[in-house]
Amino acid sequence: MLFGLIKGRQHWRWRIGAVPSAAELAAAAAALRRPGAKAADEREAVLRHLADAAAHAATAAALCSCDLIDAAAEAAHPDAKPSQATVEAAAALATRLAAAPHAVAAALADSALLGSLAAALEAPSTAVSPDAKLDILACFRVAATRSAVRETMEREGAPAATVAALRAATEVGDWPLAGEAAWALEIMGGMSRRLTREIGEAEGVEAALELLQAARQQQPALRELPYDEEAAEAATTALHALLVLSTDNRRNRERLQRAGGAAELASAFQDERMGWEAREQAAGLLQDLAASLPQDGAAAAMEDDTAAVGGSGEVGFDRQAEWRETLLPALAAVLRQRRGQQLQESKEAAAGVIAKYAAHGPRHAADVREAGGLAPLVQLLGVGLQLAGGERRTAVAALQALQPLVGEPGCQEQLAGPCSTGVGQLDLLAPLHRALAEATAPELSLTALGAVGGPRQLAAAGWHAAAVTAALCAGGGSVTHQQELQEAAVARGLLPLLARFVEAQVPPPLAGGSSAAAPPGDSLLSPDFMAAVQCEVAGLLRSLSLRRSHHASLRACPGLVRRLRSLAEPGAHGWVELKACAKRILQNLGEIPDTDRPLLTYTPQQLGALLESQGVEPARFLERGVSGSEFVHLGEGELGGLAMGAPAQARVLRMLRAYDAFSEIDACGTRSGSLGLAKLAAYLGNRGFRQGELVPLAEALLALMDPDRDDAVSFPGFLQAYDEFLARTMADVQPPSKRRRTDSRLG
Repeated sequence: MLFGLIKGRQHWRWRIGAVPSAAELAAAAAALRRPGAKAADEREAVLRHLADAAAHAATAAALCSCDLIDAAAEAAHPDAKPSQATVEAAAALATRLAAAPHAVAAALADSALLGSLAAALEAPSTAVSPDAKLDILACFRVAATRSAVRETMEREGAPAATVAALRAATEVGDWPLAGEAAWALEIMGGMSRRLTREIGEAEGVEAALELLQAARQQQPALRELPYDEEAAEAATTALHALLVLSTDNRRNRERLQRAGGAAELASAFQDERMGWEAREQAAGLLQDLAASLPQDGAAAAMEDDTAAVGGSGEVGFDRQAEWRETLLPALAAVLRQRRGQQLQESKEAAAGVIAKYAAHGPRHAADVREAGGLAPLVQLLGVGLQLAGGERRTAVAALQALQPLVGEPGCQEQLAGPCSTGVGQLDLLAPLHRALAEATAPELSLTALGAVGGPRQLAAAGWHAAAVTAALCAGGGSVTHQQELQEAAVARGLLPLLARFVEAQVPPPLAGGSSAAAPPGDSLLSPDFMAAVQCEVAGLLRSLSLRRSHHASLRACPGLVRRLRSLAEPGAHGWVELKACAKRILQNLGEIPDTDRPLLTYTPQQLGALLESQGVEPARFLERGVSGSEFVHLGEGELGGLAMGAPAQARVLRMLRAYDAFSEIDACGTRSGSLGLAKLAAYLGNRGFRQGELVPLAEALLALMDPDRDDAVSFPGFLQAYDEFLARTMADVQPPSKRRRTDSRLG
């Protein structure tokens, strides 16, 4: 009889792996709802049985009854005063249901079990043990990976409960629990933007930062006890969580900055008690903060203005001041270190942060200079170029940081003297010459993207050195310093080395490659990066070509003029800026006529070249010294006095009519002797073209006039496409009062 009574009380128990009947499920739900302390052991046993059964797919599908899962939620809720084993069993059940197929996970989402677990996680440790909370956090990590469950987690307050558990564990120094909570926040933030927002609103960023600070301070110089190792792991996990929560989330980055996160990250980066992985993570976070500094500041300033108008909210937080006063001096101190663990890696990471910060403009570059970051970066470059085996990562990191710095007027002033004399620690041209010479060695290829190891790093250092040299010699400082640096670069033999980078045949961009002016991710080289450097170096060569004293040096560069001629040809491969620079250099060297200047400024010789290109014999014009300003006023009477044949006279009249049309378009904006998209669109609008036709037609006409330019077109380009211009716009259909007069305009 007793056996039958016990068996009757356990109608909820079935064989693990078998599909339970409806009666067994109902019995399990009833047992979970049976009140009283005497039934606590049975509730615990039922939950354990359900957790074991949920490990099997067929059984898990049968457990989708929301009544059963809600009964489990009631048993695990803190109000029911569950035992540690009961909460652990409920967490195990929820974990397995969350990992089950979508229908089962959806049933979990429709139940109250996650809400009960969130309440248990927020309960004090006297009510719910830390071990049980560890199981709940493990459940939340799994649940956050399921789309069917994440909305319920948000609704039931799982992010806020996790933040509360993190704060409580940090206060008492429970590093394992705090680390697990930070890990759960990392998973939630990585899986859902909505959960990331909830974590931020629950001050999860501040909580993770508090964990980092507390755990970092807890670490001794030597980790001798398991407790020390636990603190180190918690600090590393906090860094991971901060990285995930702040990535692509401006508000969380704002919270991190306002809580003093940048200064704490800088301290963590300098703290050698932390492992290199954690320090590297801190440097990565600082790079992200530095890269987004102006955009975040501008957006936050708008919010501060709104808050000030409304009379609420914290206003006036100066992000750049914190960097200027605290972070940049700390990074410069890292660059000046002579001893330490992972010394070179630390300096590379510090240079990476400085590069992100200084890239925002001269004002930010000046902050780096005032913090004393220029000299150690030059020294780091020299050290990086001395490493054996072609190892140039350190040199590349220094060059990436120097590129936005060297063009700043104050930095240029500091560098001008040492670079000109070749004496002093700030002689930047010496290491630049070495990097350029190594990259342009005959046995290496500048554009071999498939190269690996030393050759690839040598080439990468060369391209970055070329970019730094161009920025140094064509920076935003005084004209005196700029010319002084250019003269020094030519005198010290950098010009032939730089010319090699313009001569290089850069491959076309890779499919899906980055178009930024810096190499993406951990890539040392990319086609777009090399093309951007070519444009910068060509800009420097164009500046040098403005002075006749450098013409001989430019012509002496092997293959340079030939390469520039190929770039100046119609349809040549290359960026528009590069081809425009090539054309201007050749014009300055006198290799090709200058046809980009306004027709009114043409000399008789330049006008003769233009006439010859249109099939007109220029001898009679040259004999009379007709310049461009005189040519545009010629009428048929003057043309007849030149004793030209009828075909030649017709061609000249066509040129004059084309110039009339060109001048009319040029008058649609500020007269400059060139046509751009805005002027051409305005002209077409004045002629009655519909609004939707203006820009497409103007772009098509500009492409016909000069396919190698996208900014402006001069008169020779317009003349080349004049017939097509007439056909597309019917510009020759106009009142007689606007047509060219047949009598002399000079009389």
